[in-house]
Amino acid sequence: GVVERHWVFNRKTYPGFGSHGSCPDPKLLDQYIEWLRNDRPYLLKALATYLVAIARRILDRGDTGICVPVIKTMGSRVTPNQRQLLEAAFQGTFWDDYGSAEFGSMAAECACHDGLHVFDDFFIIEAVDEAGVPVPDGKLGRLVVTDLINHAMPLLRYEIGDVGSVVRERCDCGLETPRVWVSGRKQDLLIDSCGKWRTHDDVVDFLEAIPGVLTAQVTRRRGGTLEVSVVEQESGVIDRDSVAERFGRWLGTAAKVVVNVTPTLRPEAGGKFRYVRGDQL
Repeated sequence: GVVERHWVFNRKTYPGFGSHGSCPDPKLLDQYIEWLRNDRPYLLKALATYLVAIARRILDRGDTGICVPVIKTMGSRVTPNQRQLLEAAFQGTFWDDYGSAEFGSMAAECACHDGLHVFDDFFIIEAVDEAGVPVPDGKLGRLVVTDLINHAMPLLRYEIGDVGSVVRERCDCGLETPRVWVSGRKQDLLIDSCGKWRTHDDVVDFLEAIPGVLTAQVTRRRGGTLEVSVVEQESGVIDRDSVAERFGRWLGTAAKVVVNVTPTLRPEAGGKFRYVRGDQL
């Protein structure tokens, strides 16, 4: 056991950001970068917020001395744009998988990185509409899971709380197992004026693409007001009215949009970060 833990599967655990939230002091981020430079990990796994903050600091420094072959998240997800950021900064490949406390690991990427292959010997994952009817392949729906291995207390079409899509066509890797794309939590959906779902990935990538916005969190308040807490980039001050107008136009909603500037975003009580809080009524 000692040999395994210290030489074969040697693992180091770094401390979290603590009270710094999503945007710690650059000196703290520099400490993480030095740890990574010295330890030279093959695999780096952390909350998406931590990985993104460190990656941005690496790119800001123009540091090319960090190379981590495998990048993964724990307990949270990265958006498509953030995935590109992580791979550019750590000079490695991001590998995604899908699991939960109820079921364990249920799906994982292949080398094509085109969806997550469901472990269909053990699970059936479906995307369904509000009535529980399966939606067409590739269409966004509520994910439900059927467990084929739990004989003591089987869960049938268990609504796990996520939204995503499922396709059943053959992957370029040769596998014919169903593939799932997970887009975020159902409770964190925003609905635009056309009734279209705007998922966690949609909202975060849109806001972080606005000039001057480093990151942001959207909270739906009582009465439908959307409160956008924005962390500014170091380069300058954002126009809050412009951000509010742009976000409201993107959603096509009549709801009031209020933009506030904050130095950092705080985690939830459980330690995870939520960037779209659609259930704060």
